[in-house]
Amino acid sequence: MQIHSRKLKASLAALAALAIATPAFADTITGLWRGEYTCGQGLTAMTLAVNQNPRGGVRAVMTFYEHPKNPGVPTGCFTMAGRYDAKSGSLLLKQGRWLKQPDPFWYMIDFSGTVAKDGAHYGGKIVANDDGLCTSFTVTRVSRAAPPPEMKDCYGAALVS
Repeated sequence: MQIHSRKLKASLAALAALAIATPAFADTITGLWRGEYTCGQGLTAMTLAVNQNPRGGVRAVMTFYEHPKNPGVPTGCFTMAGRYDAKSGSLLLKQGRWLKQPDPFWYMIDFSGTVAKDGAHYGGKIVANDDGLCTSFTVTRVSRAAPPPEMKDCYGAALVS
């Protein structure tokens, strides 16, 4: 019985070491993400072109455009920056600067959410807007290829056209 107990303890220790070494969530979120969000203009299609550095820092371009269920929304895009935590899956993206603002009445938004364990989905709530008209967002990763490090226009819009 003593030998069996030692083997069991060794097996459990090996499994515990593997669990610690393996991230609980996707180790990288770099790629192109496509989905939708809801704000005052209604349901709006969106694309996130995301680059993540090895320390979890994230740079992105968020492009928005008309959704098939809500035609007429103009195209616009802005930069975002944030931090991804692979242990919890949390990703906060904060607005940066406009690359293309449809008109002065449009404002940038921030995202606070969680990346799924398989790294295929990211969703959550829209934060840092004062009007209360923005609610939630959801995107699905459609490519793991890294977008160019410097984007000067609505990179995502060109890829979905």
